[in-house]
Amino acid sequence: MKKLLMITILLLTLTGCTVSALNGHTVGSEANVEAKHEEVNKPTVLDAVSFVSLTFDPSNPDHVYEQAEMIVIASITSIDGTDNFDEETQSYTRVFTYGQAAVHPVLKGEIPESFEFERIGGVIEFDKYKLSQTEKTQSLLSQNDNNPDYVNERFDGDIDIEVNKTYVMYLIQDETRCAHADYCVIGCSG
Repeated sequence: MKKLLMITILLLTLTGCTVSALNGHTVGSEANVEAKHEEVNKPTVLDAVSFVSLTFDPSNPDHVYEQAEMIVIASITSIDGTDNFDEETQSYTRVFTYGQAAVHPVLKGEIPESFEFERIGGVIEFDKYKLSQTEKTQSLLSQNDNNPDYVNERFDGDIDIEVNKTYVMYLIQDETRCAHADYCVIGCSG
């Protein structure tokens, strides 16, 4: 009985410390986004994880596999940038990252040994991120005096990619979805 009481007290104490250490809060908009402030040597980064239901579910491995035209094991050779402005529609969209990768083995389909890619998600300046939000959300964000310097936007369950790291990449070719590259990454694991 004493052991159970001590474990309960320990768990409550740890939970309280974790909650106060995370300083988590929720940002409201049409899409549910959970936000967590993290200090990163002064430039602050808001971690914006989307829990949006789409017709395409990037968190479902079976769905990603079925949709992928090509599946490769590839190393990221460069990350050339992030943006959230769609030149074709002249409007702000979700954050996307673009860069280059080198293929090790091809697991499905055909693809050159190196290719340019684009994927949803990435780190972008807060002021540019704010432009992609609804007017109501922009207004609320403008009222906040403690905005971060950057936003790391990604889907729940997605991973951040890094140069010189190797990943299993699920790709499609779709000119309407990839303005900056020949191949769209629809899923990635590493």
